[in-house]
Amino acid sequence: MKLHFTTLLFLLTNLSFGQVTNVKSGAWSDQAMWSNNIIPTNTTNIILNYDIHIDINASCKSLNANGHRVTVDVGNTFDVAGVAAPVANFTFAGPFTVPATVTFTNTSTHATSYLWNFGDTASGVNNTSTAVNPTHLYKTLAPYLTNTIVKLTATGPGGIAVDSQYIGLSCVPQIVEVGPTIDTPTVWDQCHIYHCKYYVSVNAPLTIEGATVTFDAQKGMIVQGGGKLISRNAVFTSSAGAKKYGDWANISFGTSSGNSITGGAIQYAGYASLNHERALNMGSGINNTVTKVIFEYNSGTLNQTTATLDMSRCPQSSIAKQNLFFSNSGHPVLIGIATDFDNSNEFSFNQSNAIYVDCVDIDQALTLTWTNKQVPYVLGGWSGNSWAFDPGKILVLGDGVVLKFARYTNPGFTLFVPQGTSQIQNYNGLGVVFTSYEDDSFLGDSNGDGPSTGTAGFWEGIETTGPVWYHWLNIYFAAH
Repeated sequence: MKLHFTTLLFLLTNLSFGQVTNVKSGAWSDQAMWSNNIIPTNTTNIILNYDIHIDINASCKSLNANGHRVTVDVGNTFDVAGVAAPVANFTFAGPFTVPATVTFTNTSTHATSYLWNFGDTASGVNNTSTAVNPTHLYKTLAPYLTNTIVKLTATGPGGIAVDSQYIGLSCVPQIVEVGPTIDTPTVWDQCHIYHCKYYVSVNAPLTIEGATVTFDAQKGMIVQGGGKLISRNAVFTSSAGAKKYGDWANISFGTSSGNSITGGAIQYAGYASLNHERALNMGSGINNTVTKVIFEYNSGTLNQTTATLDMSRCPQSSIAKQNLFFSNSGHPVLIGIATDFDNSNEFSFNQSNAIYVDCVDIDQALTLTWTNKQVPYVLGGWSGNSWAFDPGKILVLGDGVVLKFARYTNPGFTLFVPQGTSQIQNYNGLGVVFTSYEDDSFLGDSNGDGPSTGTAGFWEGIETTGPVWYHWLNIYFAAH
């Protein structure tokens, strides 16, 4: 006897299998097993993704399927008409330079309805379509992305399938002349080059998505008032044809808070004559961040007042991490004694590779942690030549950290810890060194003067109450 059942009687969800023959010994139940070891979750409601032929080789109980009672005798066979699962797929054709109308060809199988998402939220209701073979107009690029994800959802009697593909779009950037102020919320996109011929005052939120921003000589940008700068993958550079160190001034956060620069590059900044020998001044506001930025070919000086990245007045909530400082002149970084400088930042081929520390112009953090052992920390300040720890304030040093001491006035620099060694934790850690700014034997040339060795008495030393001067074995070239 041969029985033919339609898919209305057998519905098996979430399984996709190939040829199946034979039911193993046992009754129809939740434990009944197919010969390829797939266990139906409910043998009275089975969706089959393929037409299959089943041989019954053992006694079977009556099978209840959608209210119909069916009995299959031992040794008889029956065919089940399965439903093929849909397969979603499509191709597409350009042009791909925006504005661009892209044509999509649907090559899906076993599907009866379709839903397209073109990955273009800027197009509003036109971002989706239920057409079989639609077209879509991309007026501009998605924010800071050159690849837009298009998703096709295909639905049929056998289920739902999805195919997602990247559509590579591009644009021909157009030049936009920027005025002296930005007073309303503004977005700059990657399909434009924004030319700044003024020192631009940002007085309202400015969002930059992958754009190129160019500056004329001595020009730059300051965020102030109600302004905020949010930049992702933008390049800030010189407008000159033949670019050189110090072509333009800098970007300054001033006293504003919540600014963020992520990705991209800042290059050829640090115009010297205007005391702008810093490419980015992160200011004194809270929660300012700079992450994954390449600082390259920026101009600076070898005095303690400036650096390519100036964090000297930042509170501890402002963060710089995973940045690369490459081939900058002068000092690459200047921090204050409220700043934990993340050790994920990297330094390469700068005139002087070090993290410079201003010990004067900001209150010390309760607990300050320095762990970077790729380059030394250089301590100094243009308003004084000592760092006196406040009571209860602690500096934690990681193994391998090198502290060097600059000398801008006489006598040299003094580190004063009134509560003793408890205020410099791990002062005797593995590889920890306290030495002169001139000493190139530890982590190389920090003052940019070429090969040099330390001079005895170049800095004063480390002092505690008494006065008592410490004479640790890892102190070099101190006067005491």
